[in-house]
Formats: sequence, C-alpha cells, structure tokens
Amino acid sequence: MEQIETISRARADQRVKDIQSALATASSAPKKQMFARLVSLRQSFPAGISFERAHEIANRIRKIGMVEKQRQFVYVFEQTGMTTDELGKNFHMHARFYVKGKGTDVSPGKVAKEVWRITKLDKNSTHIVFHDNIHKLTSYMAGHKNFEEYPDKKIKCEMDVVWRQQHNLKREYHLTNQPGLPLDRAE
Repeated sequence: MEQIETISRARADQRVKDIQSALATASSAPKKQMFARLVSLRQSFPAGISFERAHEIANRIRKIGMVEKQRQFVYVFEQTGMTTDELGKNFHMHARFYVKGKGTDVSPGKVAKEVWRITKLDKNSTHIVFHDNIHKLTSYMAGHKNFEEYPDKKIKCEMDVVWRQQHNLKREYHLTNQPGLPLDRAE
C-alpha cells in the first residue's frame, strides 16, 4: 500500500510540474496584438438608387469601422460618366475607415462579408483593399488619381465635380458620431 501511495504521489507531483511548465510557456507566448487596419472600400450602387439610400448604406457600413480622434469614416460619391449626357453613370462610393482585430482575425474577405450582410447589396458590387498609406488613399479619394496611366480618369473626375454640383453633394462626407463595433457585432 505504501508503494502505491508513493507512485501516486510521484505522478501527482509530476503532473503539477507539467501544469506549471505549461502555464509558464503559455504566459510567455506572444499574445495576439489588437491593431487597426486601414480599409479602402469601393461600393457600387444599383441603378436608380437615391442619394438618401446611398447615405443610409454608408452609415450602416460605418458601423463596422473604428471611429476615434483621427480615425473617421470618410466617403465620397463618384460616377464614371465622361459627358454631360452620361453624368451619374455607374454611381458608386469610395470610403476609408479602420477596422480592428487581433492577428489575422481581420481580412478583406471578412470585411466584405460584413458589408454584404449589413447592406444586402450584390457581392460583386463591393471591393475591399487594405492600405498602409492613409495620405495616398485620401489623395485618391480627393480626385488626385494617376492621370498619366489612366487618362480617362481625369475626364471622369472633372465630371464628378459637375455631377456633385448638380445634385448638391459634398466633395466628401465624414461620419464620426458613434464608435464602430467589432466585426462580429455590426448591425
């Protein structure tokens, strides 16, 4: 009986050492850091959609982003018409915002799925890209595009100005009144 008790005690002591070792390893393992990713969104709208509905969609998309001091949800409306007769053709929105996550928890695909879930728009109408350079993205959204490589864009950008004036639209919109929600909680 004494021998059984000794073996059991030795196993118990070893088990305690194994658990302590596992805990020490787990606490020294690198933790997934919370971080923010800059998102560039191009959202196309179906033909005939009202500006009111487009603003409503932008407000819904904003809910998946972070809104802090320097991290606003900013969006612009554009179109691809190149003549006054084509103004309003392929009405779409570009937006920039941040999403937060840990490690690889956030991907362009996850952001796109969340946009589709909350907007109920066609999946082919959403394009998401992560950016590292907010200044380049901001410049692009302000209409400073690569005109040398894409000369048609210059005409479209000029027509955007005319189109916005005709419809009393601002050059860009900022939504900052409420903080964004984690991806799995946006509504």
